[in-house]
Amino acid sequence: MNVTVHAPLPNAIFLVLGSQEATLPDVTADGLVWASEDALIIGGTNDMDGDTTIHVSGQEPAQELIPLAPQVIRCSAGELTLETVYGDKVSQYEVPAGTARIGIWVDDLREPGIVHLQVIST
Repeated sequence: MNVTVHAPLPNAIFLVLGSQEATLPDVTADGLVWASEDALIIGGTNDMDGDTTIHVSGQEPAQELIPLAPQVIRCSAGELTLETVYGDKVSQYEVPAGTARIGIWVDDLREPGIVHLQVIST
């Protein structure tokens, strides 16, 4: 898997879901990444400022980006779905059922325009 999508992000966030019934994390603290056991919320560029480029790969980024703490989520259905905060599907990927370690890199710590996700089955 090595895919790049360009997406407008309402509210400057997108969801990474390990299942359609995923429990969304509580977004109460400052930061760019919030996690539950089967979902992530990741910050990006507000749609009024342009699209966010999201790379999904099994590899680390080819360009120099800022690493964030990796997260592990459950992908019980064998798929990983990217959605906007309004539930609009940005992209969907088949992954081995189980858990996935997701490495996260960004180009900016406040409002990233580039987000790289390295997905590794665990």
